Amino acid sequence: MRPLYAFFKVIMFYGLRVFFRKTGTYNARKRFKDQSINVVNHASAFMDPWVIAELQNPIVFFMTRGDIFKPAIKPLLWAAHLLPIFRRAEDGADSTEKNKAVFKKVYEILDSKRSIMIFGEGYTDDIFVRSLKPLKKGAARMAFGKMEIENWDMDLKIVASGINYVDPGVFRSDVFVANSDPIFVKDYKDLYEESPAKAINKLTLDIQEALQKQLTYLKEPTLTPFLDYIQSITKKGMVHQQADRKLSLESRWRYSQNTANTINTEYSEDKPEWQNLKTKLESYFSKLNTNKIDDNWIKEFAE
Repeated sequence: MRPLYAFFKVIMFYGLRVFFRKTGTYNARKRFKDQSINVVNHASAFMDPWVIAELQNPIVFFMTRGDIFKPAIKPLLWAAHLLPIFRRAEDGADSTEKNKAVFKKVYEILDSKRSIMIFGEGYTDDIFVRSLKPLKKGAARMAFGKMEIENWDMDLKIVASGINYVDPGVFRSDVFVANSDPIFVKDYKDLYEESPAKAINKLTLDIQEALQKQLTYLKEPTLTPFLDYIQSITKKGMVHQQADRKLSLESRWRYSQNTANTINTEYSEDKPEWQNLKTKLESYFSKLNTNKIDDNWIKEFAE
């Protein structure tokens, strides 16, 4: 562990506990030395890496956008456990060659039984949504590259970690981190030897499905406000100041997931009952906002 990383970890221990009212984890990664690739959603540009690093035990090295690695600050970034990942669109045609050099460093870190964290989506949204963009293939390529070097004699694993914010931009809100069971890369050996492209696609899809299960996942991101209106009315989900604080964070996360899954499977613009519910909720919360009234007050008054 490099000194600057250790310093930031101490600072963020207190910083996260000041910023968030409540934090929680599910299936938390407990080993200090955890030889794994950790694929994470990217809901909040600044907060995400420190939430993962602080709320769980493994020593983490973060993969981040390569264009910030300017000569003047490169030593500082290395000291904070940041590694570059280059993309053709932003970094030019030689991005593949640049990444080969970075991957060598990644493999050295894995050999030392440290964890590599990569944001599978590649970038974050400007507006917070409860969804997940299609994952990039970098994690799969990285994993198969290491397995080839080791002649497949390695128990390299991939863990999908979902960061579930109540609202990442609101002070004293909540956050819950959920982790998948490990995906062992050696299980894809036969498929990789048959076709590396098929294996990369299959592993990437499996990681994506595992990550979706750790999140409140909406197939249609624009339905995020609709989902949050439902959670605000029921007082059971992942919404700031609207949830019943007597409920555990995990139970609120599961309720949020189940409600999103119901919307994914049953919601349709062609179904009048859904459109009626959506229209009424939008109108109701619009009136509350206009009149500066909180739904909690309405609930208390009604009771």
